[in-house]
Amino acid sequence: CSDGTECETAVFLDGTDYKTISQSLANQLNDYGYIYLKKFANKTGTYFNSDSCAVSISSDYADIRDNLTIFKAIRGVYESVLDLLNARNFLNADGTLSEVSIQAYTSLAGYPLSQMFKDGDLSLDPATEGQILVSRTEVVGSSKNIPISITLTPRGIGRTITITIGFGLK
Repeated sequence: CSDGTECETAVFLDGTDYKTISQSLANQLNDYGYIYLKKFANKTGTYFNSDSCAVSISSDYADIRDNLTIFKAIRGVYESVLDLLNARNFLNADGTLSEVSIQAYTSLAGYPLSQMFKDGDLSLDPATEGQILVSRTEVVGSSKNIPISITLTPRGIGRTITITIGFGLK
């Protein structure tokens, strides 16, 4: 049973109120990837400071929402290209995939990514389609492996908003 007030006081597990910590400690907790509740002046509600994970901020896996996007892409591409598992491919004379086979894999891998764009998970970037790279050098005839590399273009996230206001002459 809830009285609706349990999230109105943003505290850490040890009972320390968010309002009592220094800005440098808040910044350090952010830098380390901790998630905690915080309040904003003149705004009703309690909010999470971020959706960070405890990894390097430069990692592809630094944010929960990026992880969800990556894993959604993995599931979609896997399901899409699974029909080509154990399929016969057209090969070039040197045993590498022909352009027809490369296009088949590229097209199937691209379908779930285009759906993710429509759903708002990925940004519109004309280069995204060119970021599905099916190996042109792997000798599929002997290795039986078809490497596919995909580079996603996520939507931009504004972590900080800076507003500068002042008076000027006409």
